[in-house]
Amino acid sequence: PWREPLLLGLQVLLILLAFGLVLMVNQRLLNEVALDEEKYAKAFRLSPYAITLTRLADGKILEVNDGFQAITGYTQTESIGRTTQELQLLVNAEDRIEVISELAKGQSIRSREYHFRRKNGAIITGLMSSDGLMLDGQPWVLSSIEDVTEKKKSEKAIQAYSEHLEEMVAERTRELQYSQEKLARHERLAVLGQLAGSVGHELRGPLGVM
Repeated sequence: PWREPLLLGLQVLLILLAFGLVLMVNQRLLNEVALDEEKYAKAFRLSPYAITLTRLADGKILEVNDGFQAITGYTQTESIGRTTQELQLLVNAEDRIEVISELAKGQSIRSREYHFRRKNGAIITGLMSSDGLMLDGQPWVLSSIEDVTEKKKSEKAIQAYSEHLEEMVAERTRELQYSQEKLARHERLAVLGQLAGSVGHELRGPLGVM
C-alpha cells in the first residue's frame, strides 16, 4: 500500500523538477534575448549613420536613431509617424521610385549614392543601404545613410589640385624645353662666331701678303 503514494510522490517530484528546469531554461533564454535586444538597441541608437525603419507601402517612419537627427536635422518627434516623402528626404523623386521598385522586388540596396535634403534645405550626399523585412505581416524597410558630403568635397579638391599640378608641370616642361632650345641656339651662334673668327684670322695672313 505504501508503494503507490511513494510512486505518486516521485512522479510529482519529477514533474516539479521538469517544470523548474523548463522555467530556468526559459528564463535564461529570455535573459539572452533581452541582452541581445539591448545590444542591438544600443547599436541602433549610437550608430553614426542615419538609420530608419519605414513602411514599404507609403514610407511611413516607425523609428529613427540619433544619427538620423544629426545628419538630417529632424528629431524623432518630427520624424516618427510621418513619411519620407513628407520630409522630402530624397532630392530627386525618380530616386525614391527606383528604391521602392527594387525593394518591392525583394532586392537590396548597397552603398548607393543619392542626394538628400536636410531640414534646413541644405543638400548633402549620402550612401544609402536598404533591406526589406516583415513586421506583423507587413513589409518594412530598414535603411542606413552615411553622410559623405565632406568626403566628396575633399575628393573634388584633391582632384582639382592634381589637375592644377599637372598643368603646372606641363607649363614648367614647356618652359624648360624653350630654355633648352634657346641655349642650343646660343651655343650654335657662339660656334659660328668662333668659326668666323678663325676663318677671318686665316684669311688675314694671305691677304696681308698680297
